[in-house]
Amino acid sequence: MKYIFQITVLILLIGCSPKIASKTKTEFKNFKSELKTTEYDYLTLKKEFPNFQIIERCLIESEAKTKREKSAIKLGENQITELIYNEDKSCGLIKVVKVTPNAKMRVSYIYLGDTSIEGEKLADKILEEHQNGIPFAELAKKSSKDGNSEKGGDLHWFDESHMVKDFTQAIRKHKKGDVFKTPTKEFGWYVITYTHEIIERVEYEIIEILKATCE
Repeated sequence: MKYIFQITVLILLIGCSPKIASKTKTEFKNFKSELKTTEYDYLTLKKEFPNFQIIERCLIESEAKTKREKSAIKLGENQITELIYNEDKSCGLIKVVKVTPNAKMRVSYIYLGDTSIEGEKLADKILEEHQNGIPFAELAKKSSKDGNSEKGGDLHWFDESHMVKDFTQAIRKHKKGDVFKTPTKEFGWYVITYTHEIIERVEYEIIEILKATCE
């Protein structure tokens, strides 16, 4: 009788599981159809699917930890992960809205604010003084026309996307330890010292759809 009871329970569990999975998959299938459009209304989705948690956030590739996040960083823009179940009986999926390379950089600079030949000559003079042994921080305090002069020119960590391309492209053409001059169309000449290695990273703008209990 003991074994007959165990077999009966097992049959019942096997019989019920597909129904539970089927119900959840149907709900998420409906949600995915809404998400497939590029434009969507967050409040409308919340009203149509009150049992779901909808989270809009930024995911850094190197910080992906959950199964959903690790699946998401393999996708391109406007793609959606498969429905993923968790050990706590929750489940969910992620839509990738936007993928943006956005490295972290750190340099020190001397801002000269002059687009003319005279600006370049001043940059050359500063480079020569540095080569002759004057510390970069001292030159920054003396010559930089920027508030960072009091910090010896240190810009601290910044997102590559937050700076003008002329500036960041010049950094990418050099290596850590280099001291060089570069012009920018918008702001004029800079003298830059490349102080820290670039931290390459990719940012994912995502919509995460979660359900606490997948029944």
